[in-house]
Amino acid sequence: YKQMESVNFMLKQEKYSFLPWAILTLITCGLYHVYHEYRMTQDICRVLGEPNSNEPLVNLVLSLFALSIVADALQQALINRYFGDDDL
Repeated sequence: YKQMESVNFMLKQEKYSFLPWAILTLITCGLYHVYHEYRMTQDICRVLGEPNSNEPLVNLVLSLFALSIVADALQQALINRYFGDDDL
């Protein structure tokens, strides 16, 4: 939820919301979550000025193999870099 808020702040628009994500993830048996991880990472990389980064693809593969927690950690590292905290 906090990652969605942070990415919305980075994008300066309300693109991601928890409730639609949760509902669509349940309805699609988790497939929407895989897509969501890819799109969110793609948007983060675009804001960071890295539109050709491989991060979205890495997160897609991690999510497909049920390693979403690792994908979330990678996203959080990118978000931290945007906000100036490179220590993690």
